[in-house]
Amino acid sequence: MEAMRPMLRRLGTAVAALALGGGGLASVALAVTASPAEAASVAAVTTNVVSGTPLIGGWTQQGVSIAVDAPPTVTQGSEFALTASPQPTVVPTTEPSGVTVDYVSGVTTILPVPAGATVVSVPTGLTGSYSGGTNGSLPASGTFTVTVTLCTGTGGTTCTASSNDTTAASNSNPAPSCGSGLGTASTYPFAGPTLTTDYLEIQTPCSTDIPSGATVSMPSVTAMMKATGAVGTTLTTQLAEFDSTANLGSALGNVTIHAWPSGQTTIAGLSQSSPISAVPYSPVTLATTQIVAGPAVFSVAPSTGGLSGGTSVTITGSGFTGATAVDFGSTPATSFTVDSDTQITAVSPPGAGVADITVTTAKGTSASWSGDRFAWVGTAKGYHLVAGDGGIFSFGGSLFHGSMGGKPLNKPVVGMAAVPSGGGYWEVASDGGIFSFGSAQFYGSMGGKPLNAPIVGMAAVPGGGGYWEVAADGGIFSFGSAQFYGSMGGKPLNKPIVGMAAVPGGGGYWEVASDGGIFSFGSAQFYGSMGGKPLNKPIVGMATTPDGGGYWEVASDGGIFSFGDANFYGSMGGKPLNAPVVAMAATPDGGGYWEVASDGGIFSFGDANFYGSMGGKPLNAPVVGMGLTLSA
Repeated sequence: MEAMRPMLRRLGTAVAALALGGGGLASVALAVTASPAEAASVAAVTTNVVSGTPLIGGWTQQGVSIAVDAPPTVTQGSEFALTASPQPTVVPTTEPSGVTVDYVSGVTTILPVPAGATVVSVPTGLTGSYSGGTNGSLPASGTFTVTVTLCTGTGGTTCTASSNDTTAASNSNPAPSCGSGLGTASTYPFAGPTLTTDYLEIQTPCSTDIPSGATVSMPSVTAMMKATGAVGTTLTTQLAEFDSTANLGSALGNVTIHAWPSGQTTIAGLSQSSPISAVPYSPVTLATTQIVAGPAVFSVAPSTGGLSGGTSVTITGSGFTGATAVDFGSTPATSFTVDSDTQITAVSPPGAGVADITVTTAKGTSASWSGDRFAWVGTAKGYHLVAGDGGIFSFGGSLFHGSMGGKPLNKPVVGMAAVPSGGGYWEVASDGGIFSFGSAQFYGSMGGKPLNAPIVGMAAVPGGGGYWEVAADGGIFSFGSAQFYGSMGGKPLNKPIVGMAAVPGGGGYWEVASDGGIFSFGSAQFYGSMGGKPLNKPIVGMATTPDGGGYWEVASDGGIFSFGDANFYGSMGGKPLNAPVVAMAATPDGGGYWEVASDGGIFSFGDANFYGSMGGKPLNAPVVGMGLTLSA
């Protein structure tokens, strides 16, 4: 199972994101993920944001995307956290019809409190920041406050949620957020809901103007909730409204944008004098959480430990009294102590990969989700390089277990994967043949079988019990304990697939194409890609962060592109290379990575240590890949 929070900082349950969107005047992005099979619900919401008027080129739309991870269960009467964790986004310099955007101000996100829950507390003292603005009349960087207000459904002096209304803007029916310049003839038919329940309003000051081109960083917002409903109640979290104000640098001046998921999104401007046909609001569920009588796990700390076990892990949740078992995946904890009804201290068993920590009592076993995951990690003590003739070169603490070097091959070797313990490795050839060495077991291969396209890489299940092969057409072939979650095989591709990476828990995988396009399967989440963007050189490989919350792409010129919680630590992009880069690997803690060139040269960034290379040494065939050896 896979941990899914950016930067490994899981603060609680993500409920919505607040950001100023790249590519739209009021776009929202959230990089919080969960496997649909493991979390209560995950919704990708597309909201139409009208950014333009009939006067300036017709109605155009931008998407608002929100992905939400929520604990599948909470114990009746317990408190739990809902966290909004936006990613940095860029204010556009033009809106889709080409009109210049000078700045935006006033961003509001409105979230109804789920029926069956009450708000215990909301954060204060939150600040956001922006930098890199291009509007010369405004500061290029700055900070601003972010307030979180608990509002009643009937409104309030500080609350601005819009009702379901189709009348003209007026003093008695004001525009929400920071709207101005509407005029008495302007109309904006609200298709949003009439809120009758309490709701959270997350808002930036209207007085803060953020210039176009600026990168905006919003703070995480964690609200503590309490499950007050009866056992069996479903707590449903929805997005009710998103508002922002943009100065378009035209006669219209400030234009307020109102957005509702799956409903009409409208713009109010000076030139608009007739109502727009309203589309009925259709609620979109962002997350659901079931109130139960049994145990529920909310978080674990630390969420990582050594391969040999022995890590003391504090498990926070509810309903723990009388716990009879604590399991790390299918393996029982070495020992555990019930500290209270809301806390257990357990000792991790030996293991590899990522697992859900579950608690069992007489009332049942806690449901699994991304917040209960524990990862067994080691430190990199060395690496192997593999050449196209199957030769293996070992550096640091990596041991040589044999190779296909000097032996006959039907087709060249194109990649490798190492057993996590360092006891062995696999090589894979372009015809799908697998060659196993040391403790790496042979589970089958595509060698000698018909292929629509050649194999270009492989990835191993974290525990070493199986592996996948990936072909240039995106076909995936699974062996041993590796599960098939789908593929791009038989589907149209702009460019061929060049590699893959597995989610740390083995519950999914990504495929990467030479144009940087990313394709996600199983529990692997999409965090962005270079697909459709200009590249100096083609992408040749990828690597994932230890929690599965992000990934890197590497180009043949050594350029690195980071997505999700993957940090950029540097690259060879724009620097002279003796030979093109062909692959990369990331350190177990995600704090660095290596690039490897076809001449065997190694380039280390972040906390990735240099253990040696084949750079400048004679090779019978070019290097095509690398694999890591870990220590406990």
